[in-house]
Amino acid sequence: MSTRCQIAFYKEDGQNIYSPDALIYRHSDGYPGAINGKKIGVLPDIIPMLRDYRERRGDGIEYCSAQLLHHLMGLYDDAVAKYEEPEPGKPRYMARGYMGHGICGDKQFHRDIEYLYAVYPEAVIVFEVCGLGLQNFKKIKTVSIAGTKKPVEVMDARIGKNMRADLLI
Repeated sequence: MSTRCQIAFYKEDGQNIYSPDALIYRHSDGYPGAINGKKIGVLPDIIPMLRDYRERRGDGIEYCSAQLLHHLMGLYDDAVAKYEEPEPGKPRYMARGYMGHGICGDKQFHRDIEYLYAVYPEAVIVFEVCGLGLQNFKKIKTVSIAGTKKPVEVMDARIGKNMRADLLI
């Protein structure tokens, strides 16, 4: 049986846990694991990428959640490719199966998740989930994703103010 989880993104610290700004579903291997990689799981898959993103870009829920989903799907595809070969004459991507991860467009938590990873601007809070009531969310770990660099500020001539580079279009 799969260990299902969801990865929720929040623009602000302290934001209502039931109001994520973006929500990703992971069908299997949803247990936390160890950041150092000694135990496989979600944390060693997401923390290095989130730290790198924050260091290089700063913030931005839309890009960060999309890039994390892309990253996770790449890891999944690499793992599947080790065990499945595409049929002769079909391109390699046909071995993927189009499974493993998804976008929760309704931003609602699934009833069968076992873990929730709440991604806030400074940290990821890991919850073990035993039902959808907040009383059933047991906080088990907090991992910092804060980097040392600050996003670059640049002048936006359109409005005559300095803007963070990650906010410019």
